[in-house]
Amino acid sequence: MGLVVGVVTVAVAGAQGGLVSWMRRVGPLVSRASGALLVLAGAYVAWYGWWELRGDFGADPVVDRAQSVREWLVARVESLPRGMTAAVLLALVVVVVLRARRLRAGDGAGDGNAGGPDRVPEVSSHSEASHT
Repeated sequence: MGLVVGVVTVAVAGAQGGLVSWMRRVGPLVSRASGALLVLAGAYVAWYGWWELRGDFGADPVVDRAQSVREWLVARVESLPRGMTAAVLLALVVVVVLRARRLRAGDGAGDGNAGGPDRVPEVSSHSEASHT
């Protein structure tokens, strides 16, 4: 779920309407998939808790399978070059920032209309009546 939030945040920050609309379309599917994963994780936690409370630490097919999946995932992550995740995230942020700057340069953001046509003008804290 954290990855989904990160992707949506970067997409919105980059003001890429196509990606945002795509995320809106697939949002319900992502929500259902993350809900299913949450149910599976909860079921595993309940199973593991029951297994541990039994005190029978012999072989259990569910716990053994989860352990092998965890070991496989750890091996995959550890096989990545150091800093790979940070480098990919940094590259993504740089691309989004550069794209946003390019889009702003093309939409007239530098013509004094900094907030765009829908920007609400600032209201002064001092009214005209207080100066009379």
